[in-house]
Amino acid sequence: MPISHERRFIFIHIPKTAGVAVLTALQEHGRLDFMGRDVWPRFFGSPRGVESYRQLRGLFGLNSMVHFQEQHFPATVLREFVPEDTWSSYFKFAFVRNPWDLVASTFHFSKQMFRQDVTAAAGDPDIGYLIASLDFPNYVRARPYFASQNGLLPFITDEAGKLLVDFVGRVEHIDEDFAHICRQIGIEAKLERVNDSPRAHYREFYTPQTRELVAREFAREIEMFGYEF
Repeated sequence: MPISHERRFIFIHIPKTAGVAVLTALQEHGRLDFMGRDVWPRFFGSPRGVESYRQLRGLFGLNSMVHFQEQHFPATVLREFVPEDTWSSYFKFAFVRNPWDLVASTFHFSKQMFRQDVTAAAGDPDIGYLIASLDFPNYVRARPYFASQNGLLPFITDEAGKLLVDFVGRVEHIDEDFAHICRQIGIEAKLERVNDSPRAHYREFYTPQTRELVAREFAREIEMFGYEF
């Protein structure tokens, strides 16, 4: 997860929650740490590296750790790699997204990525095969095999369910929430839309069955943040 020591903030970047747009804006205001694609030195250098690795693999089921992006470290893993006073004193934030919208967006983004980038499919053939061969209803059914089986909250909560960030913004009103973050960290910035492909409204992709499957997968997020289909 990106850290700015100059601005004293930690951004918990949950995949497919407009994080690339947020990062692009933040990078205009100083260097960000934890932006690499080689996690092994972090694991090898940590007394709890094995535990952190296993926790990360639990969130990213079949995904390879080769070229894994550090920016997607969950809060529980990241705090193992930073000093305690840094973790406790820096402003920590994340964004969440309507689960039904997130799943539809992830499906279309993954289809495009694996179609355009043959190295991505070669590096993770299980997911490459599933993404390439499944339509949306079967993608929803297959998610427990390769996606996080714990929804979004493990990125921003501890094992007891305690929230580990100071602010949780929502993609649904991202401009307003990002403006609040900018005030907290003392910058002026606006978001540009990145990785935003046009498609039908997410509700159009669902059947009653797939709607219920997503509701079950993200039950805690729906309850905590009050999301509705």
